[in-house]
Amino acid sequence: MIREERNRSEHYRKPGYLSNKRKGKKNRYLKRFMFATISAGFVLIIGLSLFSMTAAAKTKAGNETLYYTSYTIESGESLWDICEAHMDPDHYKNTKEYFKTVIRINRISDTDYIKSGDHLVLPYYK
Repeated sequence: MIREERNRSEHYRKPGYLSNKRKGKKNRYLKRFMFATISAGFVLIIGLSLFSMTAAAKTKAGNETLYYTSYTIESGESLWDICEAHMDPDHYKNTKEYFKTVIRINRISDTDYIKSGDHLVLPYYK
């Protein structure tokens, strides 16, 4: 009786059963390949964009690189005085341009006051 059930199950299989199974495997492999290709594309795009940003920063100042330093404000100093003392005339047109850069980097608004003991981030080229 067991033999008859096996024969019946084999008899009722749809034609092309194995080929459908193979198609499923191919579809899975194709999906994995597409996912890997798209992921690699995104990684490549992100890598190239980061590289181009770094290259643009270096070519803007020639062979010199932009660095940042921490500066502690002493009593009696104003932000303008600090900018005048640390501005590099080879890389900034005037003190006002450097002043705006320092304000942007440190996220200082018009209502913010600086006081002795505060720290500023100052850009410089080397």
